[in-house]
Amino acid sequence: MSMKATILRCTARLAAALCRAARSRSGVASTEFALMAPVFVVMTLGVIDIGNAVFHKFDLNALARIGAEYGVANSSDSDGIKTVVLNAAKRDNSTLTVESLVFCECEYQQAQSCSVSCADGSTIRKYIKVSVTEFYHPLFLPDPEKPEADKYTFFQEITHLGSEVTLRIE
Repeated sequence: MSMKATILRCTARLAAALCRAARSRSGVASTEFALMAPVFVVMTLGVIDIGNAVFHKFDLNALARIGAEYGVANSSDSDGIKTVVLNAAKRDNSTLTVESLVFCECEYQQAQSCSVSCADGSTIRKYIKVSVTEFYHPLFLPDPEKPEADKYTFFQEITHLGSEVTLRIE
């Protein structure tokens, strides 16, 4: 048998094997799963992280509401407002910051002193504003407390969640 015939026969066998492999579907599903599984895992973790942040935002809104409702009855007791909010938190409250502010406005004017009467003769309206903020650690973003994250100011901006509620006292 000549060398040329042997090469042709080997080439024909190789071509036939490649055609059979191209028609075979036995490993396609596992290959597709191996390619797509990391994408689905990252998407699922992202949805969980966003859902967790939204839950914390709703919780902060409820805490600010509780503080403002207490503040309507006890507007001068800022320590009491903070205590009520911290006691109402159902989790570790070491990262919560609570601030309260009592301010007054006239009907058509901006904030002013509560002891001064309105220039237009309208009644002074007294309000209380309670702000609750929390430092939030997302799953995928670096911890801003670590030194290498200093250059990522975007991460520091989105890791603080907050809510404020303003209620009228008088």
